[in-house]
Amino acid sequence: MAESKAGKKGVSTKPDLASLAGLVVGIGGILGGMLMEKGDIRQLYQVSAAVIVLGGTLGAVMLTTPMSVLLRAAKRLALVFLDRSQSPSDTI
Repeated sequence: MAESKAGKKGVSTKPDLASLAGLVVGIGGILGGMLMEKGDIRQLYQVSAAVIVLGGTLGAVMLTTPMSVLLRAAKRLALVFLDRSQSPSDTI
């Protein structure tokens, strides 16, 4: 199936509110849980822990995904937060 390019007539690109809301809910959950346990927000600023989690996650994804798929996904990462809709008349 051919994909339409952004900028073509009849195709609009706007923020995907569900992705943005999910990001806000995720961050809010982390901060809320920390505050409920009477933790200190500064405890979340552990660079070494972030490197372990993010590096391990990226390594696991790279281990299980072919390079061509990874490169294609990296190029399209912004589309996670964008909702591309086409006008009904152009679809018809």
